[in-house]
Amino acid sequence: MADRSTCEGCGKRFWISQLTPADDDDDRDLCPKCWDKNYDKILLKVKKMVKVMRGKYKREHGKFPYGLGRWAFEIGGKNYWFHDNEAILYSEAKKLAIEKAKTLNVLTITVLP
Repeated sequence: MADRSTCEGCGKRFWISQLTPADDDDDRDLCPKCWDKNYDKILLKVKKMVKVMRGKYKREHGKFPYGLGRWAFEIGGKNYWFHDNEAILYSEAKKLAIEKAKTLNVLTITVLP
């Protein structure tokens, strides 16, 4: 008997062979059609990935962000500042910004100059 699964998105049955090898690691039960339709939500939920864009900062300052500072990020179209009334490390601010993005279901954030 061939391997089949039921899609958690639409309820239809699909062949496991329709999954690509990379998809097998995701531990999901979605048919390829539902996977494509919900890819952004799944990427955030399954892989917990948020992309940090540093281009605006580099264009303004001529270098990538690092070290101590009062860091601002654009998350979901709004600006958020990350500091404790004092300068904090970029790496710490980035972690806080990524956590905020995950709570807002945003996949891409931008470091502001």
